[in-house]
Amino acid sequence: MIPIVAEGAPLSTQPSYPAGPKLPAPPKSWAARNWKWFVPVGCVTALLMCAVFVIAVFLFVHTLMIHSDPYRVAMERAQHSSQVDSEIGLPLHVGWLISGQINETLGGGGNAYLRIPISGPHGKGDIIVDAKREGGRWNYQTLEIDVTGKSDVIPLLQPGESSAPNASGTQI
Repeated sequence: MIPIVAEGAPLSTQPSYPAGPKLPAPPKSWAARNWKWFVPVGCVTALLMCAVFVIAVFLFVHTLMIHSDPYRVAMERAQHSSQVDSEIGLPLHVGWLISGQINETLGGGGNAYLRIPISGPHGKGDIIVDAKREGGRWNYQTLEIDVTGKSDVIPLLQPGESSAPNASGTQI
């Protein structure tokens, strides 16, 4: 016997059964269930880690600068200058954004350029340090204070002096 099939109906040799109960969908993954809080927390965490890294680098460089001989000599000279006392006032407060660079080589050479912001009871300004290191000794081309609002600078080197003692008082 040949089965009669209506025109356009699919041919099937399998008997059709009624549909069974619908199976539950597999459970969602952890990421699919928690993405609404995980994505923002992940982004904030990444930003915080970047900020911590930048702050750590800043503090490391700042610490290196304030422990350098040119910085210590400049601060000692500024704190013991009577002209600084009269124009800016004592005690001096050092600002956070020390700018410049210090390069030292193993052979005792190097150079330093620093701009140290300071303030006191009577005013503020910047200590400018420009020095070269030769044979383990710092020679200062510039060691002065540029007082904010004044056209003159306060020299921290004596006339004809190019090298200054370090903070402990011995020659570098």
